[in-house]
Amino acid sequence: MSAIRWTAAAIRLMALWLALGVMIGLPAFLASWFSAWDFGQETKLVAAGLRATLLGIVATVATAVMLWRKSITIARWIWPEPVADDLPVQADVADLQRAIFVAAGVYLVAHGVPHLIELAASSYALGFLQHDLRAPIEARATGALTQIIVGVSLILGSGGISRLVARARSSRDDVDAADSP
Repeated sequence: MSAIRWTAAAIRLMALWLALGVMIGLPAFLASWFSAWDFGQETKLVAAGLRATLLGIVATVATAVMLWRKSITIARWIWPEPVADDLPVQADVADLQRAIFVAAGVYLVAHGVPHLIELAASSYALGFLQHDLRAPIEARATGALTQIIVGVSLILGSGGISRLVARARSSRDDVDAADSP
């Protein structure tokens, strides 16, 4: 299997992980959605929260479907050099580090975007209902936005980070060589 196919398989596993997370949380969401409980004065608040959660679920499923369907395209973007499909995986350390940094970035973005969409919907809905609940939501949204920024930075800067790690390794090896008798 080529490096592109291995990377595409890892991206599809990430898509499955997102879908599994939705399937695990779906029964609780559906139970809340169809519950006959009387929430009294908080009915509008609970309904707004459920709509925001539904939007987050839809965004997560859409992200999983996109990762599944575009896994080869994303893998080719990670490995921009032409790689023959019939060659075995023979990547050097720098290439593997770059692939790991890109995979970590894709993971952070794939989890951050649906979470940010859900939090934005919650903030919008709750802004009209209860202003005191917006501050914690905005703080969580800042965390999700930071997660997305770090993920995009890892994706776009993976080559530079790999070179930095290689430079740190070589300087450590130089220090170790100077210390040995």
